[in-house]
Amino acid sequence: MRNSLRLNYIKIIILKRVDYFFNVEINEKRAEIGLGLKPSLTGQGRGTKFCQAIIDHILQRNPGLGLLQLDVVAFNEWAIHTYELLDFKKVRRHL
Repeated sequence: MRNSLRLNYIKIIILKRVDYFFNVEINEKRAEIGLGLKPSLTGQGRGTKFCQAIIDHILQRNPGLGLLQLDVVAFNEWAIHTYELLDFKKVRRHL
């Protein structure tokens, strides 16, 4: 029987620093993704490549997954730009 909830948390450590991290909560219909990138690494295209690699990994391991979802704070313009480049759509705004 397939587990309905899997939690994954991965830190990518380069030179003893945490430069990237992500966590994923997956059930049979959707994946909720949390991503982080060291601020000094933003604005260089690294976030887009990192996010795409995570998406590819999730979809490869979970064929038929219906929805990828993430939350981002409104002031994080770099993240919003990255997610829009990857075809994420704004569906709701929390105040």
